[in-house]
Amino acid sequence: GFKTFFNVINEKIGRLGLKYAEIKQIKDDNMADKYWGLASIPNDLKAENKESGLLDPKIYSDTELHLFKKIIGILVTESRYKGLLDHNKCINLGRELPKPHALKAEEASLCLDRLVKEGWLRVVEDAAGARGRHNAKRITLGIAALLDAKAYILKQWPDQEERCCVWQADWLFKWVGDESGEQQEADSQSNAAGKRAAPADSEGRKRARAAEADAESEDE
Repeated sequence: GFKTFFNVINEKIGRLGLKYAEIKQIKDDNMADKYWGLASIPNDLKAENKESGLLDPKIYSDTELHLFKKIIGILVTESRYKGLLDHNKCINLGRELPKPHALKAEEASLCLDRLVKEGWLRVVEDAAGARGRHNAKRITLGIAALLDAKAYILKQWPDQEERCCVWQADWLFKWVGDESGEQQEADSQSNAAGKRAAPADSEGRKRARAAEADAESEDE
């Protein structure tokens, strides 16, 4: 099958051959299909010019790399998002980058579009999460990132307790959600809604008391 065929190729281009890349199988637990793709092999020569497992500086700018790393960091360490980050939030992250890498909204949007087009990020529609100023468009890691950014992620956050994602058997990728964090966020939104409603309720009570006072004065 495919695996036997790819193993023959890997002997030529992989760790036992040119040490260039390996053909690997990968599957996101949230996707129906499995994928085969090229995963880079870190080595000393590449390390001089490229941060292990991330964007090639010959192709991508420092600014694009900074935004990509920012998105990865939030997705991988903040379990309340369950691997899905609001598209508008990703755009706004561009403004938070350190100078001179800060991006305007339009520039960040173009950068996101490129990372999605080239497989580093993926767009997911999450109708259940659309509320208020948030639309249904979410950003998650793409197939290229699941293959090539694994080394970077495991190096930055080696302790599983630091991460909300796992690679099972080296090819099945899963997000690990935090139900308690999700509930806290929901409670926070509920409390915020209650605070916004409080002035209206207070005004209603004032009008009710005023109406009662008028009624009592009429009775007298």
